[in-house]
Amino acid sequence: MAGASASERVAQWMVAQRTPTWNHVTVWGSLLAETSTKVVVTALVALIMLILWRRWFEPVFLVVSVVVEAAACIVVTTVVGRDRPDVARLDASTVGSSFPSGHTAAAAAYVAIAVVVFWHTRKRWVRSWAVLRSC
Repeated sequence: MAGASASERVAQWMVAQRTPTWNHVTVWGSLLAETSTKVVVTALVALIMLILWRRWFEPVFLVVSVVVEAAACIVVTTVVGRDRPDVARLDASTVGSSFPSGHTAAAAAYVAIAVVVFWHTRKRWVRSWAVLRSC
């Protein structure tokens, strides 16, 4: 590990911390930000918003947030072209780059759900759910 960059050392440290239980948890967590999951969740949440509030602004706000996130992630990934760390991988990702993180970008885009919920309610339990859901 001597001569390795800081990001390589962090990646190696994280690999050393792996356990079967946490590996399993990360696989399920990763599924939440898969493209197909994002499309289905976005469509369902947008439909629920439309049915509940009978307004287009909130569902469109959510959909545009996710579309902009995906487009920005694709552009930045293409421009930066940073390879994934050379460590044993937990899954067979078809994406060969490591920056930006699609999972982190998806989580940031889903903050739009929390924003919309905060516009519509003052109930703490609903706001808490929205914040936890977007994490």
